[in-house]
Amino acid sequence: MNTSVLMSYRAQQRCSKLIAHYSTLIAQSLIVAVCLLTGCREGGTAGDTRLLAVDSIVDSDSVAAWRQLQAVDSATLATDADRMLYALLHQQLRYKQYLPLDTAVLMRLNEYYTAHRNNAQHTRTLLLLGGAHEDAGHITAAITWYKRA
Repeated sequence: MNTSVLMSYRAQQRCSKLIAHYSTLIAQSLIVAVCLLTGCREGGTAGDTRLLAVDSIVDSDSVAAWRQLQAVDSATLATDADRMLYALLHQQLRYKQYLPLDTAVLMRLNEYYTAHRNNAQHTRTLLLLGGAHEDAGHITAAITWYKRA
């Protein structure tokens, strides 16, 4: 009788350890799942799918890209990265339509992409800064921005 009580106690201890181990695994899995589902992507390559769709056609079909970008409410963008990409695409599409660029926005984009080391988008920003200065007749400044790009 004592042996069965001792074995039952050991079985309970093993079960308790297994439950604790699996509880930890489940908690860790939930944390990873929440991160993936909520978009823990700041600084990564993922982004708002609407903006990525615009970005994919901005060079090949600027008219369609402009229409798609106009359909995006910038207030719904969840991250700084998405808001900056929206501003970059907006300025790039304005440039393609021969509309004046906002150099203050471009300077904020330059600061952001310099700090976040996004080379592709930083280069696009530098080229737009060059274009904005060229359009304003500031050729020396334009050349400086083009060289940085």
